[in-house]
Order: sequence, then C-alpha cells, then structure tokens
Amino acid sequence: MNEWNPARFGSGPIPAVASGLPHVGFTPVLSMPPVVDSVLANGVRVVAAHRPSSPMVEVRGAVPIPSLATDEAAALMVLCETLLRGSAILAHDEMEARLSDHGATLVVQRSARWLTFSGSTPASALGDLMSVVTEMLVRAEHAETEVAQARLRLARQLSLARAQPHVVAEQSLITHCFGPAAAMRDMPSGADLTSVTADQVRALHARCLRPEGAVLVLVGDHDPERTVRFLDSALGEWRGASVPATLPALPSTVPGVRLQHRPDSVQSQIRLLRCTVPRSDAAFPALCLAEAVFGGYFSSRLVTVLREREGLAYRVSSRLRDTADRLSLLVEADSATEATARSYGIILSELHRLSDDPPSMEEIGAACQYTAGVMTMSLSSQSGMASALLTALLLNLPIDHACTFPRRLSDVSQAEVREAVNTFFSPDSFSGIVIGDAQVLSAPLADLGVQFDSNAAM
Repeated sequence: MNEWNPARFGSGPIPAVASGLPHVGFTPVLSMPPVVDSVLANGVRVVAAHRPSSPMVEVRGAVPIPSLATDEAAALMVLCETLLRGSAILAHDEMEARLSDHGATLVVQRSARWLTFSGSTPASALGDLMSVVTEMLVRAEHAETEVAQARLRLARQLSLARAQPHVVAEQSLITHCFGPAAAMRDMPSGADLTSVTADQVRALHARCLRPEGAVLVLVGDHDPERTVRFLDSALGEWRGASVPATLPALPSTVPGVRLQHRPDSVQSQIRLLRCTVPRSDAAFPALCLAEAVFGGYFSSRLVTVLREREGLAYRVSSRLRDTADRLSLLVEADSATEATARSYGIILSELHRLSDDPPSMEEIGAACQYTAGVMTMSLSSQSGMASALLTALLLNLPIDHACTFPRRLSDVSQAEVREAVNTFFSPDSFSGIVIGDAQVLSAPLADLGVQFDSNAAM
C-alpha cells in the first residue's frame, strides 16, 4: 500500500458553520421513577416501575438461550414464530382475542443469546396480557400445522431478506470477520429451516425456556409492589432450572479488508468493523463520544465530508453494536460503483484525521449534547423507559444506567476522548468488506490495500 496521503481525497478540516443560533445547554437527565426490583420464587427477576404518564403498562421480557448448535438456530426461529399460535389451554384465536379485546399487543423476537418479548396493555388488562405470556412460556403447543406454516412464512421472509443489499453486506461482514458459524446463528440457511420439525421445536422449548435467569420489566400506571405479588402467582407454574446461557466465544477478527464481487452492481456496500471494550469498561463513555464525533450523527465528521460536502454516499454512519459476546465499532457506507474507491479513501482519510486532528472541545460538547438528548428523549415515554431497563438488565448494567449515563458523558475529558481515538480508531485495526463490481473496483481499491476475494462472488 502506498504511503497515506489525505490530500488525494480532498479530506481536511470541515469549515465552521456560521452560527446565529443560541447556545444549547446540557440536556436535563430524567430521574428514575419508583422501582421495585425483586426475584420471584421461580427465579425470574422482575423490575417494576411506576410511571403513570398514561393509563398503560409496557411489558418487556427476556429468557436466556443456552448455547445452540448452528442448525438449531432455525428451530429457534420457528419456536418464536409459533409461541403465540396456541397453547394447551388457549387456541390461537383465543390468545388473539384476549389481547385485541383490550387493545393489547405482544411480540416475540430472538437473538443469538436471548428470546425476548414486548407488550403494551391498558393497565386494567395487565392480567389478560400476563395470562397469554404464561400460556406461551408454559404450554405453547407448537402444533404440526403451525410449525409447517411458520416454516413457509420464514422461508419467504429469508428469501426476501437475502436479496437486500444491506442484509448481504451484514452477513458477508460477519462471515469475513468471525466465520460462517457466527453468521448462521443470525440468519440460518433455508435448508436448515425447511428441515425443522414440530418435535424439534417442542424439545427446544422444554430445554431453553426456563425461568431461572429470565428478566421481566413493567413500566406504567400500576402499583409495582402489587404487580410483583401478582406475577409471583401468575408465573408460578413456570418452573425449571436454567441451562447455562453461554455462547461460544467469537474468534479474533480476520485482519484486512476484502473486495467481494457482485457482477454488474451499480452500488457498493462498504463495511468496516473492529471490536472494542464492554459497556461496563471505564473507557466506554469516551469511546461513545469519539464514535459520535467521527460518524455517529448528522453533524459528525464522516457524514459532513462524505455525504454533505462530497455527495458520494447514499448513506454513511458509524455506530456501536453487539455481535454475540463482543461490542464492535461499525462503519458503514453505501455508494455508487464509480464513487466507491473515493468513498473508501475518504473513510480512511477521516480515520487518520481523527488521530492527527483530535476532536475539539466544541465537537465533544456537541456530540455529548446529541447523545444525551437522544437518551433523554427515549426515556420520556413508558415504552422507552421499559426498553432501557431491559437493555440494562441484559447487559448486566445498573438499572439506572440510562438515567445516569448522560452525566457520565459530560464528565469525560478531552484527553480521554483522544485516548479512545488512539486506541480504537486506527485504520489498520479494522476488518471489513467492500461488496461491488470487482471488474471496476479491484484496481483502484487494491491501491488502497483492499484485497480481491475471488472465492466470494455474490
């Protein structure tokens, strides 16, 4: 690779924006509502918060999933799809009636580590919602016909998803960085999905959906202490010791950035990733601010240069994301084929410039205000507070993390942000992929250190 020359890509200091706007003060941090934090007799941890801003209760729950074989990820998808489609006591239409008659909702999702569910209900119908939750956790039947229909629905959804460029890029990135097994846990193959049987789903339910280690969050217009007593009775039938919910540790990321050929593509996807520290680490607040300054919001350096000034990217951002047992820094850009090499060069240039021209106090302050403001806005609703509490529980953070974190951000020094930049934003520390037409891109990207992966054609 040639010696790096930022001038090749026209990257440099961003002109200051003329400002006639008033100074924006620090966003106020919301305090925690009254909370009861308790563990039920069956091992479920319940966090119930009183926030009567509307006559509703938001419910969030998560059940830890033990380590699964790669082919079991497909069975877990089917399990989530059939949990609310009938139990030994309530048929599918009866489950729906108990929710719809009161305007309540309940949705089930899954990740590699957790099965999660979220619901919303009028406070007066909380008992009906929880009766459906109990039925799906304890007595879901996963009938043969429901499993067969779920396989068909999921197969269609997977087929459509795999045709989307951002999904292709996501799967290719995880495969390149951590291997195919990690990617398969997120999105199983169609062959694995079509081979799932109802017996497999029932067995997986019995083995995985155990109360010990599960968490339940309720936020809204209710009496938290009374709700906990009610749940201790309502969920009393849900029993069973948990299986350790540990994922195999991901391998170290594969170094380097690869070009994957997509013939005749008019658009390219650039994805760069590097692992960082957990959210509980002392360096995490400074990392958050460094990431925001670099590409984390609309006034960040990368967005300003690559999208607003140069007009080279349809979308561009950086963000912190969870990948199995790792927290990663991800840089994303989608660009026209003819602009891809220049876009990639500017990304590298901005990573270099972040170290050569570290974030100023003005940039850090703006990033702090933006990040704290987004968090504070999310906590202003019952739904946002419930989701924030669940996230804290799943990440083993204090339950008041979302309320206290904005203040932690304001305490970060410029020196700490510079240290985070030097530790996490070196261009050579990223792994990644560029997906596009190799016939056009291989030569200009090779000059930037990107190797052509001839075995990974789309």
